[in-house]
Amino acid sequence: MHAAVTIGLLGGLIALFQGISQLLKVAKGIEVNTLAAGMVWTMAVLCLAFVGLCVQSFIAARKAREQKV
Repeated sequence: MHAAVTIGLLGGLIALFQGISQLLKVAKGIEVNTLAAGMVWTMAVLCLAFVGLCVQSFIAARKAREQKV
């Protein structure tokens, strides 16, 4: 599970940086493929949401384990 979270985090961060890069291009007046930009932002949101849910699951598992002891 930790490996999956790591891959999700890397994917989310890379997509986030790509999305920011595309926003900077738009701000400079450079034309950007809007479909590709939308897909990059969607990937960033999905990957980072996955990471958030995994962290929440890790916290819940730790609390459940501590209550058993």
